[in-house]
Amino acid sequence: MPDVYGKERRKRRGGKEGKLGVEGMRPEVLEAALRRAGATFLDETGEAAPKRQAITKAELMALGLSGGPGAAERRKELLHRLELPERLSPNALLEVLNALFTFGELEDTVRGADAKKFS
Repeated sequence: MPDVYGKERRKRRGGKEGKLGVEGMRPEVLEAALRRAGATFLDETGEAAPKRQAITKAELMALGLSGGPGAAERRKELLHRLELPERLSPNALLEVLNALFTFGELEDTVRGADAKKFS
């Protein structure tokens, strides 16, 4: 789920981090997050996704997202770009990235973010 700041109408005060829980999200936000994760819906024809090579921890290191100087900052920036929770551990991030991307797609996303950052 993306980090969405706010307070649920049914509560007097917002949460400790000031973010909405799943219950307070708009249905469109939840649907978009589920679709990005590969969910299919009963009223749609779903085709099985083709098998693909899993992204590895070594590849995260090669992209500068793990184990090196500035890796935490780069991960945080990627999480923000992908509208993922900011407190996602590197292992959880790897699981999410494998659900969303091939290595080539991830590499394009990271390199594209780097190009925009330095241009």
